[in-house]
Amino acid sequence: MFRFPGDFPDSVPAQAAQLAQKDKIDKYGPTTQAAGFRFVPLAAETFGRWGEKTMDFLKMLAKRKPRPTSIPTEEDTAFRESIVNHWSQLLSVELMKHNAFQVASRAQRAAAARGPRRASAFPEDFVSRGPYRPHTSPAPGL
Repeated sequence: MFRFPGDFPDSVPAQAAQLAQKDKIDKYGPTTQAAGFRFVPLAAETFGRWGEKTMDFLKMLAKRKPRPTSIPTEEDTAFRESIVNHWSQLLSVELMKHNAFQVASRAQRAAAARGPRRASAFPEDFVSRGPYRPHTSPAPGL
């Protein structure tokens, strides 16, 4: 059964993100701690759930952000939650941009690796022309 990200209650751990988070901590944690830095792994699942350490870090940063005087004290919790939501969305967008860049770079490297002999077998690159563009120009007068 397929489930949407919103179908999962908050109590269900993001297992893939937790595994990625653990791998990153094991790989980079000792080196960064030895250098005197705090390491926070940014681990996310495909459908947008962030790892626990990432969310803890965002919540800690949100607590440090001063609440504007225009927001009443009673709405402090909602204000902090909106900050965490906003920052997690910004991180998600940047992650998507990075992933798109990586895919585009890989496609360019693959095209360059084909070389001129292989490329000459195809008059146009399938990706650039799209699957439905005709190979010939329309007849005159149409």
